[in-house]
Order: sequence, then structure tokens, then C-alpha cells
Amino acid sequence: MPEPWAFEVWPARPAPDPGECLTSYLLRLAEDNGRVRVWELIQDVFPGWRFPHQLRVLRWEYPVDAWGRLPLRAQRSPAELAALTVASWVAKFRALPAVDHRGNRSPASALRGAIAPTLRVCPRCLEAAPSVPLLWRLTPVVACLEHGCWLQTRCPDCAHRPCQWTRRRWCANSSATQRCGSCSIQWSRWCPPMRRDRRGPRLRCHS
Repeated sequence: MPEPWAFEVWPARPAPDPGECLTSYLLRLAEDNGRVRVWELIQDVFPGWRFPHQLRVLRWEYPVDAWGRLPLRAQRSPAELAALTVASWVAKFRALPAVDHRGNRSPASALRGAIAPTLRVCPRCLEAAPSVPLLWRLTPVVACLEHGCWLQTRCPDCAHRPCQWTRRRWCANSSATQRCGSCSIQWSRWCPPMRRDRRGPRLRCHS
């Protein structure tokens, strides 16, 4: 990647966490660069996007519009960014669909039902790193195996969702992976209920 001009890159360019999903990484980039709304960051990445409802295409955790300016702004290679998506998993079963949002194409036909409509978080994991693993974005994954607890989809105090996509907008502020956007409770300070099997003991992951 050629050396960029200073004005072409964002001041904060954190590396993706291992196994992190694209949504989580975009939220962290927005937070670290002082963007209150993710839409402000996305407009810089994809200058052709005109309306907030276009953010819906990002819910699929899939490469969009050849990444726009994201590789330049964040100084990350397309391969690094692709690792934040389900593209490698999709490639195991079918040819990868090309997604050009301006052409009104979406990976929905391949991923509908497989990706959860809202972020799910394990508050205990957020104590170690304020990022959301790609694995938690899969609909069948409902619990954190490391801590034996349910993944949380709503704030325990006000029932606000950390991040969700509606028909018109992406409902999240840039700190959605760290605190509730409604009441500002820190996700990592909340102790979630333990998942239990029929006999009652806590489920554990054995190596």
C-alpha cells in the first residue's frame, strides 16, 4: 500500500481484534475518531451513499462496494477487511456474490436467516476487549461458551438494543459496543444470567 498523504487517513486507525466482525470494527473506528454517529464515518468511506437507510446493507457482515475508501482511511488491506466478514464462510458453499450497493444488490439472498438482526454481546468478554466477534453475529449462536452465559441483545436497565438495523436507519451510536446508547450503562459492568442445562449446572466449554 503506497504511503498516503496525512489528510487521506484517519487520526485513529486501530487494528481489528482477532475474530472481530465488520460492524464492531466500524463502530470502534467511529468512536476512536470522534464520530458520534456511524453514518458520518460511512459517508466518508462511501461518498456515493446519500441516505442513512443504505447502512442496512452492512448488517450482513459482507464486503460492499469494493470497500470504498476504507482501506485508505484505516490503512488496512482488503484482505484484512475481508477477514472481518463471512465472505470466507460463504465461499465454502457457493461463488461469492459481488455487492454493489449503487446497483441495488445485496447479499441478503445468500445470508438471510444466517445473520442476526441485532448485535449480541457478552458483558464479561467486553471487560477484556470492547469488540464483537464475528461468530456472535450468526443467528444460531446464542451463548458465550467461554463464560457460559447468554449473549445479551438488550440493555438490562432500559431494554434498549445495542445496535439494530431498521428499514430506514442503523440504530446505533459509535460507542454501541461499550455502553447503552439510551441510559449509558457500561455493558462490561453488568453480570449476565448464566446459561443452564436441564439439570441445572452451568455449561462450560471443555478443551
